[in-house]
Amino acid sequence: MGGVESRPLPVIAAIDFGTTFTGYLFCFRDEPDRTYGPEEHKRKREPTCVLLDENKAFVHFGKQATEFYFNNLDDDERSNYYFFRKFKISAFEEGEDKLPVLKDEDGTPVDAMHLFKVVYTHFKADILKGVNECKVSKGRHSPFTEDDILWVITIPAVWGFSRRQFVKKAFEKANLKVDNIKLVLEPEAASIEIRKSKMVLQNERLQTFKAGQKYLLADLGGGTVDICAHQVTEDGNLVELFNSSGGVFGGILVNQAFEEFLKDIFGEDVLESYKTEYPGNFYDLQMKFEEKKMDISFDKKDLTVVFKIDIELISKFQKTGKNIVNEIEAKYKDIAEWKNPNKLFLKGPLMKRFFERAVTDICGHIDEVLQCNPEKNIDILLLSGGFAESKYIQGRIRERFNEKQVVVVPDPKYAVMQGALKIGACSAGIIERKSPFTYGFYAVEPFEHGRDPEDMRILREGEEKCDGKFHKLVAKGDPLKCGQIFKRDATTSYTTDRERNRPRYTSLWRSEKTNPRYCKLAFGCHEIAKITIVPPIHGWPGVLRHRQQLIVQENEFQIKFINTDTNEEQEMHISYLD
Repeated sequence: MGGVESRPLPVIAAIDFGTTFTGYLFCFRDEPDRTYGPEEHKRKREPTCVLLDENKAFVHFGKQATEFYFNNLDDDERSNYYFFRKFKISAFEEGEDKLPVLKDEDGTPVDAMHLFKVVYTHFKADILKGVNECKVSKGRHSPFTEDDILWVITIPAVWGFSRRQFVKKAFEKANLKVDNIKLVLEPEAASIEIRKSKMVLQNERLQTFKAGQKYLLADLGGGTVDICAHQVTEDGNLVELFNSSGGVFGGILVNQAFEEFLKDIFGEDVLESYKTEYPGNFYDLQMKFEEKKMDISFDKKDLTVVFKIDIELISKFQKTGKNIVNEIEAKYKDIAEWKNPNKLFLKGPLMKRFFERAVTDICGHIDEVLQCNPEKNIDILLLSGGFAESKYIQGRIRERFNEKQVVVVPDPKYAVMQGALKIGACSAGIIERKSPFTYGFYAVEPFEHGRDPEDMRILREGEEKCDGKFHKLVAKGDPLKCGQIFKRDATTSYTTDRERNRPRYTSLWRSEKTNPRYCKLAFGCHEIAKITIVPPIHGWPGVLRHRQQLIVQENEFQIKFINTDTNEEQEMHISYLD
């Protein structure tokens, strides 16, 4: 889902850019099973936080960014910096077609393209440094450059065309070649990682997947939840059963519910004032909740979680004249308790209530996908992603889908990153997909009176033509296999010098409809690729015989225009997952 490697690059780097945490791994193509990561800890992930200076230049990423911003700077100094966290989800929550603008911790807007470019530039430098530190063991004397690396970037399945193009553009601005960038869907990466793992219970023993077995995988992240479904082939590869899907209902919803609780207890004005004046203290409280929420048990009945509340927040609340004990007693009797001087006790029912929206949305989406595809007979449900480590989430999903075998994949929070690396090192894996759209070429064909719109009627070569027919090649939901070729043969006559010296165009269109008729936005069709073909030096011949081809590759289309008289070709590539 990106460029096409013109040559096998010697290094593969996979970046799992998450809402809450981000990490990377890299390997050498001649030794793909040996992976490397940042510093000494190959599986290290950092909080998705970045700090820029007053000139919007990179300062720190991850834990270093939070510690420097909250612990090393006073209030006046902070005003000269831009601090962002969980900005991946913020960048795209406004909608698919809006140009994203991000606001930092103080509400100052910054262009999202610039922020992502800065972050990708940081990862590029960090990974390249690690790669070259390993080059001695590879017997290489000249240093590797960024052009020697295939950059595999994970993205949520829910992201559409504009968001994926945004990521590619940000990488290009970080001075990386688009042909060296490969976008992969997060749930597919996790699926590739586990397809040969022993995790399916058969005859009371854990075994690997057998040929013909089907499973649905839900990748539960901090921001998004993405779902894919695959069937295992005889050779261990995968066939997509239906298109990947997802939504913004990951672990972040639990954190939002906790913050709403704090607003209800202390008051929204008090909490917002506290967040503004003591951002580091509030961040510590958020991180403590992030840690506590993952420890919530599904089965434990007498669960109680204790939070120490900052004296500064208590002081602000006391100035309202209200009594915190009375507030809690009135609103959360028997499920929350305040003990002096600063301890807030939250009982199990309340902590579990924070999960309710996330549970409802996750289970609802899984159920919807299964209900829409009953003929697939899927009885194995796999869970990956950092949020899948929550015992409470696991329990609720098992309770809801008790007729399925629900399995948490090994190392769930690393499955996407490790699978992305495998996809980069060996393209084989998913050998058949379902077409997410109906695709076709723009065509000029005979006009049908009474059926074709009059405003599309033109006169060409003395004949009435319909300019903009949708020549369907593949319908939405049809299987796509690597190597498939769809073609359209045509003949064009030229009668004037002006026509013979005019460029030709081949354009590919897509639609959500199964049988679109015209290449127009008003008819639900969108142009997604266009090749400009310049005429020969002496112009086109009087009769031009030509062929348009759509060739299915691993996760993209190759589009070709062929002059069948001279065999001259022009081509381009575009992802069909976009």
